[in-house]
Amino acid sequence: MQNWSGTARKLAIGFGALVFTIAVASFLTLAGLRRALELASAVRDEYAHQAHTIIIGNESHLGFYLAAERRVLELSQALRPFARGPEECGWMDDIEHASKELDGIFRQRIVPAVVRGDRRFVQTEHARVQLLVTRIQDLAEQLVGRFEARISTARAEVSAVERRTNRSIIALLIGAPLLAAAITFHVGRSIAKPIARLSRGAERLAAGDLDTKIDIPTRDEFGAGLDARARARLFEPFFTTKERGTGLGLAVSRAIARAHGGDIEAASTQRTGATFTLKLPRHEETH
Repeated sequence: MQNWSGTARKLAIGFGALVFTIAVASFLTLAGLRRALELASAVRDEYAHQAHTIIIGNESHLGFYLAAERRVLELSQALRPFARGPEECGWMDDIEHASKELDGIFRQRIVPAVVRGDRRFVQTEHARVQLLVTRIQDLAEQLVGRFEARISTARAEVSAVERRTNRSIIALLIGAPLLAAAITFHVGRSIAKPIARLSRGAERLAAGDLDTKIDIPTRDEFGAGLDARARARLFEPFFTTKERGTGLGLAVSRAIARAHGGDIEAASTQRTGATFTLKLPRHEETH
């Protein structure tokens, strides 16, 4: 049972490690989600400062705009490491390109037009600014959607792993007693019964029954049996069916048995194992 407990512990440790890995991945994805949401908000702030400059008609609000523009740039750079694959990296490229174009239109075209009072030109350029702002926000929202999908997938994976682990643990708890019973049965049949037969035979011999015969056949229940070629050469020295066998075990065993007037016989059917029987002659008293 200790081995099964060890297996259960390993399963639990493996499950914990997997959940931890998924949790870390989810945390990183959540960080990317937060950056994308902050970027969309920062772009709206940047646009608000542009609009305020247009409304008041002078450059007095440019300091606030420049701070907002730097914030957008910082968030774009912080968001890029979370992008995966060519498509998401392409979205980041588009965000950065659109941000630079937005800043250029505002500082190089709109601000000078505001200062000189060219309202028609400002309105025309302002329409371009609105399109760029909408483009950046759409791209940021697409990234948000991707990050949310990853988090949902990670949660589903954790749930699936948890279910599989629970089923495995339950199977172990049910299977352990069954395996123990099977091992007990096999030990009783393969070891305990032959030893009992030896004990009974020894008791009869000790009681003076010299005609007692002890037959202990040994069957390889888990083997594949022997084919005709192997049976024919089974007791030849150096013949083996094992990858690292010497081919001497059965040959030497038969030689010893025959030296005492006995023999070793083998019977086998393919796919049902082999049975080996050691035969020794009964000792005859001489007068």
